Amino acid sequence: MTCPFVMEKLEGALKVMQNGRSPGPDKITNEMLAHLGFQAKRKILGLFNTSWKTGLVSSNWKKAILIPILKIGKPKNKGNSYRPISLTSCMCKLMERMINKRLVWYLKKHNILMDEQAGFRQFRSTEGQVAYIAQTIEDGYQRQQHTVTVWVDMEKAFDRVWKKRSYPATDASWSVPQRAEVDTKLSQPKDRESKPSRKRKQASDLQGWCPTGWSPLPQTVPSIYEQNIHNIIEPHVKAALYADDLALICSEDSGGTAQVRLQECLTLLGQWTDDWAMTVNAAKTTYIIFSLSTKIPSLRLRINNSLLEKENYPKYLGVTFDPRLTWCKQIETVQKNAVRRTLLLKKLAGTSWGADMKLLKKTYVGYVRTVMEYGFAAWRTASKTNFQKIERVQNHSLRIMTGGIKSTPINSMESVTGLESLEDRRKKKNAFTTQVTHATVASIQKKIQNIQHASVTWITKLGI
Repeated sequence: MTCPFVMEKLEGALKVMQNGRSPGPDKITNEMLAHLGFQAKRKILGLFNTSWKTGLVSSNWKKAILIPILKIGKPKNKGNSYRPISLTSCMCKLMERMINKRLVWYLKKHNILMDEQAGFRQFRSTEGQVAYIAQTIEDGYQRQQHTVTVWVDMEKAFDRVWKKRSYPATDASWSVPQRAEVDTKLSQPKDRESKPSRKRKQASDLQGWCPTGWSPLPQTVPSIYEQNIHNIIEPHVKAALYADDLALICSEDSGGTAQVRLQECLTLLGQWTDDWAMTVNAAKTTYIIFSLSTKIPSLRLRINNSLLEKENYPKYLGVTFDPRLTWCKQIETVQKNAVRRTLLLKKLAGTSWGADMKLLKKTYVGYVRTVMEYGFAAWRTASKTNFQKIERVQNHSLRIMTGGIKSTPINSMESVTGLESLEDRRKKKNAFTTQVTHATVASIQKKIQNIQHASVTWITKLGI
């Protein structure tokens, strides 16, 4: 962790910097950095290494332009209805990317992040978490159990990160200068400028603040901060965590047993949030009972003395669940969004004018199909009739691309366009998700084997 950065790491970070990003107050763009010569890159590398060694950060890198973005469905006359987006220095983001890559390597090497955390990790995704929850619910169905899931809403989690406690407790090799540098992005900007009004605001010192906007470090640091949350998870309770989106799952023969186990976790979670300066939004924290039984038990779950409400159609990571896992609500929403997007294909297509089939195919794949495919690896329990609703959208899009009539065979249009059926793509994505899940399980089994091997070695030394 303490080694200086080399030119290879700088050039690697420059290659993945995206063009078209808005610059910070210094007006330096990613395009400017990408076209620098070798001597200029060497100067920047020297600056980064000096900052990394001493822990000193340029004051200009702590400045940010704040852009308020109105949240969907929120009133415009309230301040908490806006999400502040911070435009910071691209130079700072470049160095953060290099630090973040080293930090992620360190976390993986020492197995610091818990397996339940899938946020911003390689080979892990929101779809994988949704599929994991769906599989857990299906397992409960097969055992004729009630599966109770609590959807925990952490209020302003990124804004409440306590940066002094955001580091691994066993990190002896991470010296103070490096810790100070990782705080670069978490430090409150000394001079904030609101873009719409261009008015300077008085600086204030915030001890825990992750600027909301694209940058690598604020994605990784909260995962470290929430690392010890696994201590509150009871053995019979499973957890699915993506960044600050937490789901607690418990499958039991009796709803009362599941209530006792989950209530213990919620009580410990309330204590954890108090100790770590976090807040659970009890009004948005809900629960649902997944069961095939006609007699659904009534539960009373509390967190911080607030009674949780039951929600029959909760939304987690953009996917709507239902008590019997029929996916009717989710498929209905996906179908409406996809049909609305196919209108663009109609506007681009024409028999004697407009875009050709190649361009229409690219538009469909990138603009329409992505909406229909999100999360559908978890739709194993959806009926064939239900799944055909989105298949009809693809069939309609195929006719637009090929100019075919309604009687044109679907297989022929798929062959001409080179597109697979959604059912085939769903099976492939399901297989990929299963493979990633097995890889995670294999890592857990490897840890168990290491523990067993250590126990055998210890017993052998004692001569037992």
